[in-house]
Amino acid sequence: MLTLRIPKLRSEHFFKAFLILFWGKGILLSYARAVLLRIPYLKYAADYVFPVLMGMCILLSLQYLAEELSWKDLLFVLITALVYLLHIVCYPANSNYLLSIAETFFISVLPLYLIGICFDVDRHMNLIYKISLVNIWAFVLYNLSSSTAVAATEAEYASFMSRAYLLLPNLLVVMGYWFKKCNLINLATGIVGIVFLMMCGNRGS
Repeated sequence: MLTLRIPKLRSEHFFKAFLILFWGKGILLSYARAVLLRIPYLKYAADYVFPVLMGMCILLSLQYLAEELSWKDLLFVLITALVYLLHIVCYPANSNYLLSIAETFFISVLPLYLIGICFDVDRHMNLIYKISLVNIWAFVLYNLSSSTAVAATEAEYASFMSRAYLLLPNLLVVMGYWFKKCNLINLATGIVGIVFLMMCGNRGS
């Protein structure tokens, strides 16, 4: 009798799922969001699908996070948050700016310190590498299919610059693996990625 063995999901599996969503959100998931925006009824939930999935993955990976983090890590985050809030109180001239970026700082920036602590290069870097490959080729295919005339306005220049900054981290990961293992996929992806990075006119290339 044929039996199917479904592997038991552990807390770290959900952490890996979060890494996939996080590393893919700038390119791959943004294209997936664009598809959802074109589907009737689903378009109303398009902006919330992936953030909710990321939040669920973090909640389901709390056991793994708790095992990896120490009280010193949590204390550092707490002190950093306290210093930020004290700057708002002690330097009123800067308060408007600090308040304007507070949501980004407390939701998107500061928690990533804890994610970085829990990131294990030996166990997780290969996953980031695979997502980087997918991101780069998705970026290339999208830009080839939507190619337009050379940008002429400041807004269009900024758009190409932001695309370059989305591409660059993925390209650096693939190039790192390129030096470790120079196979056809790494070589082709690295060369094509470099060409498209330079086409975006970014400062980093």
